[in-house]
Amino acid sequence: MTAATGARNDARRRAREAFQLRCAHHTWDAIAEAKGYGSPAAAHKAVTRHIARMPPEELAMARALAAGTYSMVIASLVRVAVKAEQAGKYTNVIEAQRAIADVQERHCKLTGVQAEVAPQINVTVAPVVALEQAEQAMIAHLERQPQLPQAPAAQPDIIEAEVIE
Repeated sequence: MTAATGARNDARRRAREAFQLRCAHHTWDAIAEAKGYGSPAAAHKAVTRHIARMPPEELAMARALAAGTYSMVIASLVRVAVKAEQAGKYTNVIEAQRAIADVQERHCKLTGVQAEVAPQINVTVAPVVALEQAEQAMIAHLERQPQLPQAPAAQPDIIEAEVIE
């Protein structure tokens, strides 16, 4: 192996490790410092090149990996719920069960068990026509109401005044 090949392998290893740090939500500054890059921009460039070298993920494989991950998370949450129940920490039990339900829902969406139903709205009447129909219905309703006798209008007290200049 030549020196150039060894340096290239070392750079690729550092880039892979930098990518793993970025996946763990480290900042570019922290990645540059941890992996010995001259700047955050250099770390970003190395990670970008590493991603470009990665083969595209196949959809079926991605779904299978996600489904496996969801199953592992659910199993872990079940253990947490059981331990919390044994310890009498019922608030923690409820929180774990909610998390299990959330992960299970995501798993079902991923596998197609729970198909999402898109809301369907069919507007067959123009909005202006709908408003006119609503107005006519309101007027008809008010006309059907029994008329209350109207009290005579009260006469306001009249105050006479004269302006003197």
